[in-house]
Amino acid sequence: ARFVPVLCEMDRLRLLCGYVERRGSQAKESPNAVVFPNCLLSAVGWEAFPVDILEAASRDDLVLLAELAGLQLRSSQALRDTMFRAIARRCQALELQLQGVRRPSQHFSRKERVDMYLLPLGGDSLRAPLQLPHGSAPSSTIAGAAGLFARLVGLGLSITVQLSSVHSRTPRDKARLFDVADRAFTAAAGAAAAAWHLTVAGAVAATSSASGAGHGSAAGGVGISNASTSAHMVAGMQPPPLPPPITFGTEDQSAEDAPWIEVFSKDCEIRPVAIGLRHGWYDSHYCRSFVLEACHSAPLQLGLSAALIGPTAATAVVSLSACGAEGDAGLGLGAPDTALAAAAHGGGSTSWEEVRWTTLLSRTDHALSSAGEVFSVDAGVDGAYFDRFRVRMTGWNSVGSWHLMVNWFDVYGHFRAKASYFTGDGCRVEATL
Repeated sequence: ARFVPVLCEMDRLRLLCGYVERRGSQAKESPNAVVFPNCLLSAVGWEAFPVDILEAASRDDLVLLAELAGLQLRSSQALRDTMFRAIARRCQALELQLQGVRRPSQHFSRKERVDMYLLPLGGDSLRAPLQLPHGSAPSSTIAGAAGLFARLVGLGLSITVQLSSVHSRTPRDKARLFDVADRAFTAAAGAAAAAWHLTVAGAVAATSSASGAGHGSAAGGVGISNASTSAHMVAGMQPPPLPPPITFGTEDQSAEDAPWIEVFSKDCEIRPVAIGLRHGWYDSHYCRSFVLEACHSAPLQLGLSAALIGPTAATAVVSLSACGAEGDAGLGLGAPDTALAAAAHGGGSTSWEEVRWTTLLSRTDHALSSAGEVFSVDAGVDGAYFDRFRVRMTGWNSVGSWHLMVNWFDVYGHFRAKASYFTGDGCRVEATL
């Protein structure tokens, strides 16, 4: 199981617990008698779990750990040692983070563990950033603010972006929708700022030189005059105009056919806590009234998902989707999932209109920001996992049209792999647990 490239360590633990339960049922053991064996402890990256659980387990308080695993565990020296090592690894990761150093990739060799973590240490919850990066923010700040969609795309996993209509200025690379900081705009802003500072510095240097020469002459007032003139010149200089940010959105539609932008995650389902949005046009056409909605693409498969990766899972051989992707088709960008596309056109047993969307949040007379904004979802959707998210306009934009212009859309919260991630046809890696 340690060779299964999971998205988070909780997925690995679910798989292991499912295997143990299956073996127990085959041996006709009572469910309460099934115990997580010590021989599988080393297969889990325990440092991914909260330190209070690890600390309690290190002193033989196994209640929290049993709740996490869904199985009983026996107190043993092997378990205590495993928990102490996990705590030490969390401390090491924290030290490296505080020092601004990345965790060394050689900490685990590929023979010890293979992963496709979305988050450091294999955590399964991404908090929303307190402040979004903008301007010439450091790359580390930009990377830290990236949402789950951006991280999934970064791993080559399938993310589908669909729009009710496509504006002619929308880029072909739909992955730009997940760029929390417009890299092209940031680079241009940095270059323009550097050129501006060099120009000002040159003017100030020339002024200082002229002022010094005048001060040493009999007519000392010449230097003062030159300084005053140069000061006026510098004050009158204006920095060069910056290029506009990425334009992304829909054509002009109508109230009867309201525009929307949707993101579908093929491999991962998410329990959202916050959604990030940013205006995607020039200084106009701001979306002011909108709803953020979510649903699950295959409600009937939720039971299968629970059976495969839930605490009561029962599987011993796992086939994994490939991590490699080729172009937009591999990423699922602009190439919708077949079942999803069929549903969108009314095909299959469930039509697009019959899909039940859950409202995550709704805003009226709240213009989207050009700097981006993170919205907390309504408390009423706690506990639900989704794989389809969309923003839909519910009123005119700031100029009275029905263009929906959004150039950043991402989600933060808890996540877990779908059953299809472990049974897909992409990567023919099989692991016997």
